Amino acid sequence: MPLDSESPAINILETTAYFQGKRMVDDYLDQFRDLIYNSGYTDPKTVVVKFRRGLDRRILTALAGMTYRRPSDTDREAWFRLAVQVYQNQQMRRSTSLTDNPMSRLDIGKLHCTVRTVYRTGTVYPSYTVR
Repeated sequence: MPLDSESPAINILETTAYFQGKRMVDDYLDQFRDLIYNSGYTDPKTVVVKFRRGLDRRILTALAGMTYRRPSDTDREAWFRLAVQVYQNQQMRRSTSLTDNPMSRLDIGKLHCTVRTVYRTGTVYPSYTVR
């Protein structure tokens, strides 16, 4: 890490400039990881709080509503994976036209799978969430 990269990274992390905005969560996560590395921040709880703070409000709302099997506030990798998963689920819901047919469910430990059929094509899409 270059010596002069710490101060600018910290300054960015203290503003809203790093927030996800309209970017895909993967792009936000890549930039966020770079900023954390360059800032020298090592406290896991600080990293998780800043990460969640910068997420799109729809993802943040979904994460905030989690009470069961919520990751530890010090497990940043678990929060990163969960944010990507929530984003992907939200994108799938927005991009498919779902029927009113009953959904079939399969629960396996922490992973919850809902299978939905798209009305126009009959294509089956699984949607995974962590419980």
